[in-house]
Amino acid sequence: MKSAGIPGRVVMQFVVNTDGKVDPGSLKVMNSTHKAFEDPAKDAILKCPFKPGRSRGQPVRVLVQQAIAFKLQ
Repeated sequence: MKSAGIPGRVVMQFVVNTDGKVDPGSLKVMNSTHKAFEDPAKDAILKCPFKPGRSRGQPVRVLVQQAIAFKLQ
């Protein structure tokens, strides 16, 4: 898509576990400007470290939505 000059955006929904890692089975594409951006967005989310949610000082699983933009520079 980059060589074609097409920018894009993907909104992902996923669960961050108590260890800060994404539950791979929870990954869901909520919105995408083009199907070709979805797999790279999934790969990026799985590689990112997150801080788990906290409740009463204890780490908890949390449902997150994250937008990923693919820009041309």
